[in-house]
Amino acid sequence: MMATRVFILATLLAVAAAQDCALPSTTYLAANSKTVVHGLFDPSIPPVAHVRSGDTLVAECVSTNANSDYAKMVKGDPGVEDIFYWPNGVPRLNKSTPQYPNSGGHFLTGPVRICGALPGDVLKIEILDVKPRVNPSTGRTFGANFQGRSYTQSYIGTRYGDYNFSATNATTIVYEVIKDAYGDWAQPVYQFTTPQYIAPDGRAGGVAMIPHTQNIGIAAGNYTPSNGEDPRTFPSFENVTYPDGYQSALNQSGPIQYQTGPKLNWRVPLRQHFGVLAVTPKDAKNWERTGPPGSLGAGSGPPSKFGGNIDNWRMGKGITVYLKVQVPDALWTFGDCHAAEGDGETSSSAIESSNTGTFRFTLIKEAELPKGLASLKGPLYEFEDSFSLQGFSYMDYLNEGTWTLYQGTYFCWGEIGCCGEKGGQQGRSRGGGTRGKVAFPGGRAGLLGRLKRMERVRGRGEGEGGEHDGLKSPWEMRFLTKGGTGMEARREAKRRRGVGGFIAGPAPGAERDRQSQLGEHLNKPMARDFLAFQGFLNPIQKLGEPLPVPSAIGNRSLGEDLNKPMANCYKATRDFLMDSFDLEERETLALMSVGVDFGITEVVDGNWGVHSFIKKSFFSRRFTADQGPMSVGGSIASARKLRTFQDLPDSDSIFRPDLLDLLKAYEEDDVSFNWSA
Repeated sequence: MMATRVFILATLLAVAAAQDCALPSTTYLAANSKTVVHGLFDPSIPPVAHVRSGDTLVAECVSTNANSDYAKMVKGDPGVEDIFYWPNGVPRLNKSTPQYPNSGGHFLTGPVRICGALPGDVLKIEILDVKPRVNPSTGRTFGANFQGRSYTQSYIGTRYGDYNFSATNATTIVYEVIKDAYGDWAQPVYQFTTPQYIAPDGRAGGVAMIPHTQNIGIAAGNYTPSNGEDPRTFPSFENVTYPDGYQSALNQSGPIQYQTGPKLNWRVPLRQHFGVLAVTPKDAKNWERTGPPGSLGAGSGPPSKFGGNIDNWRMGKGITVYLKVQVPDALWTFGDCHAAEGDGETSSSAIESSNTGTFRFTLIKEAELPKGLASLKGPLYEFEDSFSLQGFSYMDYLNEGTWTLYQGTYFCWGEIGCCGEKGGQQGRSRGGGTRGKVAFPGGRAGLLGRLKRMERVRGRGEGEGGEHDGLKSPWEMRFLTKGGTGMEARREAKRRRGVGGFIAGPAPGAERDRQSQLGEHLNKPMARDFLAFQGFLNPIQKLGEPLPVPSAIGNRSLGEDLNKPMANCYKATRDFLMDSFDLEERETLALMSVGVDFGITEVVDGNWGVHSFIKKSFFSRRFTADQGPMSVGGSIASARKLRTFQDLPDSDSIFRPDLLDLLKAYEEDDVSFNWSA
């Protein structure tokens, strides 16, 4: 007990000191209940450490999925025990690491204050190293993969239809992180049906311990397993007891079901990385105001332009991540640590396993940004030989979700005939469209009542032509069906003094971006039985359902669509190339078609992702290894001749300049910088 008190006191003193930029920078950030937040981003959360530009920080990350096996991943580790400590009868909001109603499923280390960072600056984060975080009591590292609500469940189904993913039929596999003569691996130890259980507060679920009675895979007594022996077949296992603060109870008729059918005779190479890397979003309150009562800030589930739950397995050793700062001091946070993951993360989780990372931070002030970084609208990644742009279904879901709420009701294109219980009539579309109607409970009165309730929730009602211009009569909201275009609907709505599909009350400065995004959809024919929104389509029947809000972004009709992140990644890549390398648009599109690779990042988390890869060698034409500087369009005959030698490295291994240097060289038309240094 005395050791625990000393540990907590030392932690509190370290946290208090770390917040003051006048003091020496933090160099090591341990994970414990005072330095970890349960799945939230919010500017009101105080920093637990601070660094300056150029500083290096070693920081620990703990996985929420450590609750899958208390004996292996929690017991005997003081920091992890502190994070998970939850006595019986204590509400979730008062446990060691508070869990708010809108908390995401990640333990996040931070926030870390970046001294001097201001909105508009860019934070450059280099991940210098990632190592497994071992349990000090055993010297071993374990992780878990949970197959919950997933791409398979939602879109594919099982091959033979002999089982279904559900809340009572999910699967967890526990892995061990190992090293042998052939490399570093994560290999499965055992597999079980994830049980239903009651947490210490008397409610179902939460990050309470799954109550295994035995330490599966750890032999009891002095038994020595033979090489390659299946750990599930050991003669006996250690028994597990749970002290107060780590207890839960099964809430099902039988014991935990350990699945013996799977062979588990496979393993995957380690891809240690962090699923979450983020600066704190300035608009986190947009989620909070529309979330469940008692929410705080934005949950960590969906990714966005500020980073967040990106789940790109490349965010490990050797990557550099660039993020646009949104709040003073940046308040950088990271977490959701993984041992391995594939592109897509199709089962809904990676191998969730605790890691320790080494990070170096560089603050690039707004006045010094190259043009490509100045116009950055989402995460940018740099590798030794390439760089990458990231796209999501919603690049700024905290604000786009708010727009969805508006547009999903009255800021739409459509003449709405309120055919509800109290009657109504069918509206006839204009602009060449066909007939269509929208059923809305309560008729016209029900629609107007919903609008008023919405206004009270959001507290914003300004439209293009006045506070409620366009709301005076629902008959003036045109329903556009197949055959008409968004431009026709917009023109007709503006003629009727409606808002014509424009959002109510956009954030200051967002007008130009909003117009640009709308412009890309105004000339597209709309499918029958769909309302036209900015950036996406929603089925008509959704109008009568609860209003979509940011906290419901996991709705399949919203963020779960690969067309949206592909389009956003395409635009991010196009814009970055044009801004950074002074390219004309048509040549940029050609370069993208013949040289840029696009890949799926994830198809989970309600805001799907697509990333691009651009080789740095695309821009090596100005420079050669044997001749020094060369003007654009100059002779490259000798370079071509050199390429005939079999022992000459490929261009990607030769041309590896620092991305910032390359961007500045192009911007300043400097063809003589030392790119090979």
